[in-house]
Amino acid sequence: MERGNQYLKLIDRYAGIPLLWILGQFQTHNRNLPSDIKRIAIIKGAAIGDTVLLSAIVQDIRAQFPTVELLFFCGKTCFDTAKQIPGINQVVLIETTKPIKSIQTLRSAGCFDIVIDAGPWTRLEALLAYFTNGLFKIGFHSLYQYRHYGYDLAVEHSDKQHELENNRNLIRSFVTAPTHMPTLVPPSINFKKIQDELGLSNSFWILHAWSGGFKGHYKEWVNERWVGIAADLSAQGYQVLFSGTKADSFKTAGLVDDCLQRGIPAVNLAGQTSLSEMMAILKMSKGVISVNTGIMHIAASLGVPVVCLNGPVPSLRWGALSTEAINIDAKGSECGYIHLGFEYPKDVPDCMGSITIHDVQTAIKKIIEADYTNNDVEKK
Repeated sequence: MERGNQYLKLIDRYAGIPLLWILGQFQTHNRNLPSDIKRIAIIKGAAIGDTVLLSAIVQDIRAQFPTVELLFFCGKTCFDTAKQIPGINQVVLIETTKPIKSIQTLRSAGCFDIVIDAGPWTRLEALLAYFTNGLFKIGFHSLYQYRHYGYDLAVEHSDKQHELENNRNLIRSFVTAPTHMPTLVPPSINFKKIQDELGLSNSFWILHAWSGGFKGHYKEWVNERWVGIAADLSAQGYQVLFSGTKADSFKTAGLVDDCLQRGIPAVNLAGQTSLSEMMAILKMSKGVISVNTGIMHIAASLGVPVVCLNGPVPSLRWGALSTEAINIDAKGSECGYIHLGFEYPKDVPDCMGSITIHDVQTAIKKIIEADYTNNDVEKK
């Protein structure tokens, strides 16, 4: 299902819930896992960040079942990201706005020993899993989402732990002690060519100001503070790059113009690269400063130093996962209320406003000092 489409969300809830309940009454549940696991399907409709986090359990499955055939079915928004996950035999595109066609795609893929629905709340993914040719189906039982009726094993989805741990719980019935972290392996890219084409220096930071998804503007920082951070990095000799999707190009251009007017030579990368090229640029950066969104999870999975600004989204549930990551949570008990992605109160507090420039400067300093320390160790 396309994120942010309220019409589709209404259909998903008010048609999906009764349909799943009815279908569940006629299903004979299999209580025993297949003894010989040869084919596994994972279904994930949308969300880049969620897809990055799922890369961890792909590695866990592959480590325990090195010869299993593993297919990943996903919508167009996360298709390119899924293709960067090692250990998947095939990434299959499903048209989430066309459920019948998606079901046909899934059924034409043949029989699976295990089908994993990785969606935490949408009924669409649960319906797709129901109609898949699977011997044993696993999915989330999420509070008040009423989507679990068709699973052979319904796993509790908790708001008290990171989504990585929820994902790990999906596979604990057949994978021993899942421990892998999110991992992406992009194809080989000629970074020097990209560097020359975009005019990139050898020492730069990437700033990502925009969040996709439902009411993403509540997860964003004001332009003035981004410009302040850009000025601070530029004064230390770093080039500043602002990233974003093609849809973010206009907003990013305005942000870059604000920097240029203050003599900060910022670069607008929004919509200028493919995902693979962007991943190559991320890996070569000194660090990434981002709101809580997909590119933050991508950067963390690549081992890039990350400063993640968490406002309505708590780091406990969706923070950057990496030894190189620093999560900055909003101040105030009214913040950090997002669990599944849509739990905005009637009067939305300015959570991002409580994150100061000083908070981010302190995190940047830690990363730069750690980099200097590592360089000194390498020289010795």
